[in-house]
Amino acid sequence: MNPIKHWWNNYGKTAYPNANSILALRDGGGSNNSNHYHYMFKQDLQKLVDEIEIELIIAHYSGC
Repeated sequence: MNPIKHWWNNYGKTAYPNANSILALRDGGGSNNSNHYHYMFKQDLQKLVDEIEIELIIAHYSGC
């Protein structure tokens, strides 16, 4: 199961009933480099947003 979906369904909805978005911070470097799976990542995110029905904002940490 997607960890964001799991968190939202089991904790987030209850803890933040008036939330209109989720902010997810993501490491974009090393083996998790977002450039490798950019298209697939976007498709999967859209499916997730459609399922949980809340805006999802992704922020990437910059490289050091």
